[in-house]
Amino acid sequence: MAVKTGYTKGELRGLVDRIRAQSTALVADLPTAPLGTIYLACNCDNCINADALQQLRRVSPPNLTERVISQYFGGVGAVLVEANDETRNEARVILTHVIALFGKTVARPSDDPNNARRSMSYFDADYLLPDLLATNVLSHLPQEQRAQIDDYLLDVAHYAVASGSRFVDTALTYLTIFTDRFPGFLESYQSGPQRKHLRLWTALARGFATKEANTMHRGKDIHLFYRGMPRSDRDLLLATLESKTVGDLLERYAVHAKDEEWLQYLSNLMEWREATILSTRYSSYKDGKF
Repeated sequence: MAVKTGYTKGELRGLVDRIRAQSTALVADLPTAPLGTIYLACNCDNCINADALQQLRRVSPPNLTERVISQYFGGVGAVLVEANDETRNEARVILTHVIALFGKTVARPSDDPNNARRSMSYFDADYLLPDLLATNVLSHLPQEQRAQIDDYLLDVAHYAVASGSRFVDTALTYLTIFTDRFPGFLESYQSGPQRKHLRLWTALARGFATKEANTMHRGKDIHLFYRGMPRSDRDLLLATLESKTVGDLLERYAVHAKDEEWLQYLSNLMEWREATILSTRYSSYKDGKF
């Protein structure tokens, strides 16, 4: 049973090409002067490999490698964060590499061995990134750079949905943290083609709704699974899922389903929606206590 996506192969190729080009451009546009002093991560050997630390200090930011960036996060969370020009520059360099690497990861084929073994720890929006964001780096970026990041992460989120990526939750969370495009993103599905709208919810139900008759009808607590999101965006996602528009959409597809497996999947998807609404409404995590 293939889940209908509403996306053509040309649209998907176009998104992948844009993501790859934009991720390269974001890194290439970083300041070329080496960071020198590292302010936002502990510099001891137990936290950051000595060789990686030297590269962080001496290598031009556009030339930093994924290995070095991953090593950097070994020391994050161990020092007091201050908001000044030096720490904001460091946060900009590291965060730009993170979102560039993330987009490339999402755009890779699902069976790419690099994705299968990839560590997600420094992608987690609620784990290591808040210390860097606490420098208020985003509000100090020039408008042109903010727009570049907004467009890029919007493409990443759309592709994560279209491809049913296992990184879709992180992609939506990044969209809320780094941009103000999330309301428009959700609206584009509600007012757009129905197959693409359906694809949004099948992507978010990944791992919960299946074609099996004995599927456990577990809800996806939005406050828990999207804990890196601002509370207002989690509430918006819940309100969108609760809307009559979504309920009618799922019922319409179920009524017209002719394939038995497809009908079973849609029935499970509708059960997932109800269970998700309930688990989110009565969530123990809505106040940010995890």
